[in-house]
Amino acid sequence: MESATTFEDTKERFKRIEAELNQAQANFDQVELQYIAAKNARDLAAERHRRSKEEFMERQLCRPGRWNDNYRKLLKWKEEHDGDTMVTCTKDSPEDVKKLNTWVLRNRCYYRYYNNGDKRHIKEYQIYGLTEIGFV
Repeated sequence: MESATTFEDTKERFKRIEAELNQAQANFDQVELQYIAAKNARDLAAERHRRSKEEFMERQLCRPGRWNDNYRKLLKWKEEHDGDTMVTCTKDSPEDVKKLNTWVLRNRCYYRYYNNGDKRHIKEYQIYGLTEIGFV
């Protein structure tokens, strides 16, 4: 008779543990779905933020200003020189090419400063614009 009680006890214990396991699996499945939903929401928010930042940068590059004027001159140079952003000049080059060359050299230097943590010389939207055209 003792063996039957032990068998019944272990059978009940097994059923209890199996029920706990099933409940734990259900809880896990629910948490996993919440995790996936939260991850998807985060990814969507990150993409919206990236697009918003991109649009802001593009608007900044369209504003009037000396830096933006030179940027547009560089875009034109790039278009006319097979995608090259290296503005080369000689002593006989036109004055506007010499000025653009100086601007390019200065901004390459500022970009290096920026990468080394010194952000005083160039703004983030300028880095964005230069990076987008393959300047750096």
